[in-house]
Amino acid sequence: MQTNIPYYIGLFVLLAVVVLFYVAPKFAATVTSTAQGPYSLASKSAIIDESSAKLFYTDMEGTFSAFMYLSPMNRTGAHAACGTNPNQASCTDGTFAPCPCDPASGDCATCTHAGYNSVFNISGVAGIEVLIAPDASRQGKSMTQLVLKTEGAGLTSSSVAQKYIETISLPPIPLQKWVMLTIAREGRRFDVYYNDVLVMSHKTMYMPVSNISNSNFSGITSGSSGLVGQLALANVYNTRMNMQKVTAAYAAATDTRGRPYINSSTPQTSDPSGLNPSFQSSGLNLSAISLCPSGGCFSAPAVKPASPLYDWSTPYG
Repeated sequence: MQTNIPYYIGLFVLLAVVVLFYVAPKFAATVTSTAQGPYSLASKSAIIDESSAKLFYTDMEGTFSAFMYLSPMNRTGAHAACGTNPNQASCTDGTFAPCPCDPASGDCATCTHAGYNSVFNISGVAGIEVLIAPDASRQGKSMTQLVLKTEGAGLTSSSVAQKYIETISLPPIPLQKWVMLTIAREGRRFDVYYNDVLVMSHKTMYMPVSNISNSNFSGITSGSSGLVGQLALANVYNTRMNMQKVTAAYAAATDTRGRPYINSSTPQTSDPSGLNPSFQSSGLNLSAISLCPSGGCFSAPAVKPASPLYDWSTPYG
């Protein structure tokens, strides 16, 4: 019986090509970021220094984005009384009015929100806070808000501009799911995206602080005591990213299930509640291959309608 040597040679070559195509690093998706991570959210960590953080707030435009994964906690939420004080939520809709900081020192410690934990903070001038507590009306989600430091006319005869903490309610963040949160600003206008969907566009009452002397010089920090989860692939830019750029960035950084590529372009596969999550082995990322030229094949994501529970202002308001 004659052996078909060319057949076996061809089969071996094909198998070798497939193996090489799968493990070769050059075929894997390459995701660059200012700070890759993942960083545990269980404690406060400095992830980006002030020299990069200032790109977000010292010019008229800026953008910060990061992937976050929050896990629920089996605990009773902290009690936060509502009322009319500057740092109390409204008893009607739960929103916070602009809170004036100390006029002499500019310290805004009196404007903290009881029960909320910081997911990330940009030099004390912008940040995301969440309230992770049992809530039958938001099962699997966490109340979320954007906190901004602004400045306006002085409350006293002093020529020093009065500082405020303005708080903008956002749609609840899903728990146990990776979400790319993007904050894009232009002047007083702030756009917030969850993944590739615009969920909030708001104009602040006062002008956001832009002088580095009004920051806390801590750069960008992530996490706080009381949270469980991770933050990864953080990026900061001195320009405002529009919807098309946010959509492209999200598509390039995630697999087909929306999981970010972390640690040598590897998608997160397990619940990162602990400090040592497991990852898939590196390989070919077919979802990262694009047949569209730059700027082409764009399909605008759906923009969710404004909920009466959230503030929404138009570019003309």
